[in-house]
Amino acid sequence: MTTQQITDLRKLLAEATPGPWRFDGFDRILSKDDEAQLATVYGAACQDQDGYPVALLLVAAVNALPVLLDAAEREQRLREALRELRQWAGSLQMSVVDTIPASTFAKVNAALAETEPTRGLDSKAKTV
Repeated sequence: MTTQQITDLRKLLAEATPGPWRFDGFDRILSKDDEAQLATVYGAACQDQDGYPVALLLVAAVNALPVLLDAAEREQRLREALRELRQWAGSLQMSVVDTIPASTFAKVNAALAETEPTRGLDSKAKTV
């Protein structure tokens, strides 16, 4: 998730009726605090044999969004710290780099490889 996506979602969340939201089990999404009707859900797209999965998803997503955005921002900060660590390790003398366990290099590479197709730290050659 990009910084812009997080910013855009936070803006939408701030402009919407504050949560938590709830589904009344029939056809309305309501504000939990003041019972204001926020949306009406109806039609085949919203109802199946299990009820209203679309309405339940909307309510769950809105209620979870603040925590998910916080987690995305934490993940961005951790990735930046790992990038800095990778750059710092690349500038160390080999005698110092040799003292860093190979498992540490593997963890840094794994964390960064999830979204970055870059080379990372080489635990065998101890180079960047």
